Amino acid sequence: MPREAKPYIEREWYISRPHGQYLKLCPVADGMTEARKVLRAKLAEHEADRERPGGQGPSKLTVEELLALFLETIEAEKDPDTFDYYRRWCAEFVADYGRRPARSITKADANDFRLALMKKTYVVGKQPPRPYKPKTVNHALITLKRAFNWAAETDRLPPGKNPFELLKPLHCEGRKRVATEEEYWALLASLHGRRLPARPGCDATYIGQAAGYLLAGMADGRLGRADVGALEA
Repeated sequence: MPREAKPYIEREWYISRPHGQYLKLCPVADGMTEARKVLRAKLAEHEADRERPGGQGPSKLTVEELLALFLETIEAEKDPDTFDYYRRWCAEFVADYGRRPARSITKADANDFRLALMKKTYVVGKQPPRPYKPKTVNHALITLKRAFNWAAETDRLPPGKNPFELLKPLHCEGRKRVATEEEYWALLASLHGRRLPARPGCDATYIGQAAGYLLAGMADGRLGRADVGALEA
């Protein structure tokens, strides 16, 4: 026989998990009596919903409740830094959509959230406000996409119910990389027009010499910017 659901404290709130469903009851300051009262009301609503044709308890989860369950999984499976990063963007979404039923979130809501992040600014120390970079906005969208995928995979939302699934990410400039030792060596050989002796160990002196040869080759026309750019593709 399943145990009776009871309120308990989590992050300054009374919560409960009857039948695996996350219920946020009331602030701790309201007291245990109020928490039990809210729990009884929610359990009665849950049972009435189950008795209706096609009634499904988990489908009545709010966005805040759904993302709280998702973050519990992330906290158990990922490292603390990853959990904090996911929690940051979940909190951003909850701030605007937290009280709505999770299954009511639409593609239009997802797009509105993306636009809001594009217009939002953040502050670091005493520096003036700066807008989020496209890469940061994309990370936020990926977080919400994974959260809704998780909800469908765990039967908390219907299959295919992911408003972020087809949302296009913002364009980001490709990350430039430093050429490898092998690529430097190939360019050196090209600059000298002959096969070079066995290369020395990859140390700071060698890399510095290689960089000098590259700059010299570009200066006298033996090596164009397109040649160097090919290494950064």
